[in-house]
Amino acid sequence: MTPQLKFDGGAIFKSALQLFKQQAFVLVSFGFVAGLGSWSFASIMRPALGAMPTLVFETVIGSLIFAAQILLADDGRLGRRRPLEAVWARLQPRLVPLIVLPVAAAGLTVAGLLLLIVPGIYVAALLLPMTAIIVLEPPSMGALRRSIELARPEGWPLAGVVLRLVLVFFLATVPVSLILQQVVQGVGPALIWQAGIIAVNAALSGLSATVSLLVYLKLTEMERPEDVFE
Repeated sequence: MTPQLKFDGGAIFKSALQLFKQQAFVLVSFGFVAGLGSWSFASIMRPALGAMPTLVFETVIGSLIFAAQILLADDGRLGRRRPLEAVWARLQPRLVPLIVLPVAAAGLTVAGLLLLIVPGIYVAALLLPMTAIIVLEPPSMGALRRSIELARPEGWPLAGVVLRLVLVFFLATVPVSLILQQVVQGVGPALIWQAGIIAVNAALSGLSATVSLLVYLKLTEMERPEDVFE
């Protein structure tokens, strides 16, 4: 008889924090440089294109940065390092689902939050492994459905993981915002403020990518327990 694997959201989140700590320089520096480039380009193009097109551009780039951080975190977990051109080569055939599906996922989450907070958190939990599915499995527009099917058996424990992420986001962003308000004085305050926000977002995105990766790996392990106990 195959032993029953158990999903432990607390243990997974702890493991994600440990992996993020080990790979923080790679994940945060990549996220910061890419985020700063995206913001700079959007700032230059906003007067010509308008607010909405540049917002769409930044959203798309944010999705690609998150996907790349999942790959970088997976490389770190396996003790390897692929060049950035190899990361892009992995993402390129997956551009359509990486652009379209996160928008659909965000819409579902917002709809759940508008109904009540709890449904929104539950939907976010079901979609937590979606980007990892896109980048680690064969390219498919069915990643959203697969994410829901994969996560549904552990939906409520995954909601606990989402709540932990929300708590970390709150604890990170509020103090940093207060500190930046006190520190940013004199020449170029807007640029310093923006750089600080981009750095925080890069760190939070890297942590979220690590959590998404480890959640996906655990769920797929539970999906095929015979592969684990052979």
